[in-house]
Amino acid sequence: MSGTATSTAIARRVANVITPLSRRWRQLDARTQTIASIGALLLIVAILYAYVWLPAARERERVTARLPQLSAQLAMMQRQAEEIRVLNGASAIAPAPPVTADTAALQNLFGEGAQASIDANRGFRIVIPKISYAKWWDRLGDADARHQLQLVNLTLRALPGNNREVSIDMTLTDKRQSSARADR
Repeated sequence: MSGTATSTAIARRVANVITPLSRRWRQLDARTQTIASIGALLLIVAILYAYVWLPAARERERVTARLPQLSAQLAMMQRQAEEIRVLNGASAIAPAPPVTADTAALQNLFGEGAQASIDANRGFRIVIPKISYAKWWDRLGDADARHQLQLVNLTLRALPGNNREVSIDMTLTDKRQSSARADR
């Protein structure tokens, strides 16, 4: 069926339903038609009340009840935004000055088994017979952050049968002294 044929068939079906109702309506007297019209109008008003107005009123009550909570959240967000503006305008906090390294501090930093000594060039020679690679890398970062030490010499050997632990022989020097020597 084409679109026109379908709409014609639907129009015929609707006409078949409406025609007897229209005939019946014309047979009613004026008083009965008035009462039926008022009844239909009241039915439509009741349906609109039940399905349109009541849900809207319930939603309005729910939103009104939630309004104080939303106002409190908004006030908190505004306070936080103001704190952020103040913090962004504040001057930066100066980093803590690095602590001067010594052999005992480095032995504690690199853990049990680490042997630290001062080499001939005023650097620190650290020998660690067994440490996980990840742990050594973290500790090397800590040595840089805490003591401003940089790695200048490294011998790293994987331990046989263990792909995660290594043996380390390294030399660390103070970055500040290295840059002072380079400036001369």
